[in-house]
This record gives sequence, structure tokens and C-alpha cells, in this order.
Amino acid sequence: FFFFQAEDGIRDFCLSRGLGDVYKRQALFFVGVVMSTILNYTFPPIAEKTRELYNLTSAEIDMATLIYMIVHIPLTLPINYILDEIGMKIGLVGGAILFIAGSGVRLFINQSFGWVILGQGLGAIARPFYTHSLSKMAAVWFNPSNRDIATTIFTLSIPLGTALGFVISPLMVSEKSSTEEGKEQIYQLMKVEFIITCIVFGPCIFLLREKPPTPPSAAAEKTKAEFKACLKETFTNFNYLMLLIGFSILCGLFGTYSTLLNFILKPYPGFGQNDTTIIEGIAIVGGTIGCIVISIIVAKTRMYKKYLVLCSIFIMVSILGISFGLQYNSKSLLYISAFCLGCTLAPTSPLSYELGCELTFPVGEAFVVGILLAGSELMSIVQTFILHSILDTGKKEAGLMANLAALLFAALALASVLIMKENLKRKNYEATKEEEDTSCLLYTSPSPRDRQKSRMPSSA
Repeated sequence: FFFFQAEDGIRDFCLSRGLGDVYKRQALFFVGVVMSTILNYTFPPIAEKTRELYNLTSAEIDMATLIYMIVHIPLTLPINYILDEIGMKIGLVGGAILFIAGSGVRLFINQSFGWVILGQGLGAIARPFYTHSLSKMAAVWFNPSNRDIATTIFTLSIPLGTALGFVISPLMVSEKSSTEEGKEQIYQLMKVEFIITCIVFGPCIFLLREKPPTPPSAAAEKTKAEFKACLKETFTNFNYLMLLIGFSILCGLFGTYSTLLNFILKPYPGFGQNDTTIIEGIAIVGGTIGCIVISIIVAKTRMYKKYLVLCSIFIMVSILGISFGLQYNSKSLLYISAFCLGCTLAPTSPLSYELGCELTFPVGEAFVVGILLAGSELMSIVQTFILHSILDTGKKEAGLMANLAALLFAALALASVLIMKENLKRKNYEATKEEEDTSCLLYTSPSPRDRQKSRMPSSA
């Protein structure tokens, strides 16, 4: 499979196990991120039904999803420290145990919805160990020619998990079920997800590894900056800060739409829970296509900023399309706009992760991605609060106003990306090391005459 890294990029050929060997353990990491996202987005597609069944307020049902964002922010630096200083394996194994425990706690939902909040909270502590490792896994296990694509493949696990979450929940919980039936259906949903969680994260505890036997690149071989130096480099690097602002807004919009889509559609006649699932699915398909296409292009051109700018522009166009689709009750325009939004919004994640690692090298990849994700969670909370306030007015045009607010956020993201300068420190370092390695090989390589002498029998 294309996300398994063959060892043709190993720099130390004496230590390499040979060409053709592959590392299959990355598949466990990929599936783990998918499952963590499913657990995160269990309740948004059935938010209205769950609120009705358990007599919850909007804030209480939103907390089942928002707790992932709230917990993530204060834990960002400790988790970055564990992943970069103590070890990625320890973080991933600890996260797997927390996911299993959190999913099990949710089985008590029919006793109190508070158990769900507790279970989601444990999952919220665990998830950053996986999401912060997206670029680190690619950098540690993949050579430079495949690194961007590997980051993209790992990043696609998040929208894939979101899509599955928006499909599984509505399939198991009927919108028209009675109170008793509905509670039983939600309990069965918790049970099924607990079983799948055990199947996915059980092997992660025993089979995940820290790193391959030999480094696949010069950047992977280089000792990363210490934790205090990472803090200084990231928060004093103007270009990285501009990227942080732009990415936080754009990625935050993804979380906001995923959380509030059901409420955005509610004021408009003809749109219901099924449309929420369809729109999410269309956006995920578009995001998958966009990520793959753009990652292949950027892997060859390394023009991160150019494609971030183009994505930001088309995101704004897509939001306008969604607004008009709702206003004029045009499902076709709404679906096309959702596809375009996914196609341009999803690629901003792998582009930003890799560009962030380039701008701040030799800062650890988990630290760089962790700060970006924490910023996106913070902005998602802010954007969700603002858009939810608009939607709670109950006015017919509330959905339109919420989309216009999202449009303004996207415009701010575009401005920050335009200001940023593209300084590819990691790429330049690897190019320099490659030249040094080539010079060393040329200098130490024996001449044809020396090789001929070595094959001649001795005179003794």
C-alpha cells in the first residue's frame, strides 16, 4: 500500500535491512487517528435527537464535542514535551489506553449524560497524542520524496473519521424513534463504538514503535531543538505566527461547520438530518480528492504558500455558494459548494503542517503541529460561539448571517497567509547534507585501479 514506506530512502546502507522491506505499523497509526475522530464526532449528527431524549440544553450537547477543543488547548505543551522529549511511542500507547477507557465509560449514558462528558474528556486527553504526531510520523519513517504525501495520507484520517462519525450515528439512531427506543439505540451505538475502539487501539499498545532502525533523511537524523528553544523559535518566528493565524481560522472553520451544520440547516425548510449527513459526505469526498491532488503537486514543486493562498480564495467562494444555496433553497448549489469547500479546506491541514515544519526547523514536528492544532481548536471554540449566538436568534436569515461571519474569518486567514514569507529551512538543510554526502562518497570511493589491485592475489 502506498502509505507503507519502503526502505529505499535509508541513508546508512550498511545498517539498512535492504531494499523492498516495508514498515506496516503506520497502518495502525492511521486507523487510530480515524477511530479517535469517530469518537469525537459521535454526537453532532444526532445532536437534536440526543438533546430531546435526555432533556439537554444546547450547551450540554455541544460540550460532548467541544470538550475535545477545550481540553486540547491547555494540554498542548505537556503533550508536545512527551512526544518530542520522552518518546512518541509512550505517548501513542498512553493515548490508546485512554481511548479504550473513555469509550467504556460512555456505556453508562442511560444513567447520566455526565458519563458521556467524562468519556469524551478522556478521549480529548488521548487524541492530541495522535493528531500531534501526524507530521512527526511522516518525518521519522518516510524519506523526503514521500514525506509530504505521507503527511497528507495521515491527515486524511481526520476527515475520513469525521465522515464515518456522521454516517454511523444516524444509521444507528433513528430520528423518528420513541424515547425508550431512542435511548436503547444510543446505548447500542456506544456499545458498538466501544468494541471497535478495543479492536483498533488494542494492537496499538503492543505493536507501535518509536522509529525505524535507520533514519530515512538527514532531517530525521538531526538532533531536534530542546523544549525551551522550541518555545522561543515558534513564538518569535513571524512567518510561523502568520501561518498559525491563517491555519487556525481555516481549520477552526472545519470544526465549526462539523459541529453546527445541523443548526445552520434547521431554519430552512426542506433540509434535515439526512442532508447534514449527505453534505458532510460530499465535503469529505471533495477533501480527499483535493488533498491527494494538491499533495502530489506540492511534493514536486514545494510551493506551499501558493496553494494555501489558492485554497483560501476558493474557500471564500465556496462559503458564498453555500449561502446562496440555502437562501434560494437550491440543494444542487449547496452540494456543489460543499464539495468545493471540502476540496479546498481539507488540503490546508497537510500544507500547513509541512510548511510549519519547514519554517521552524529544527524544532520537533510534534511541537510545530501541536501548536497549530491548539490554535485551530481555540479558533473553533471562538467561531462556534459566535456562529451559535447568531443561530440562536431564531431568525430565518440566521443561517445566512452565520455563513457571512465565516466568510469574514476566511478573509482574515487569507490576509495572514499573504503576509507570510516562505522560508524552507528543512529543505535547504537536506539539500546541503545531500551535497556533503555526495562529496564524501566521491572522495572516499576507490579508483578502478585500486579496485583491480584489491582483486589480485597476494604474492605471499
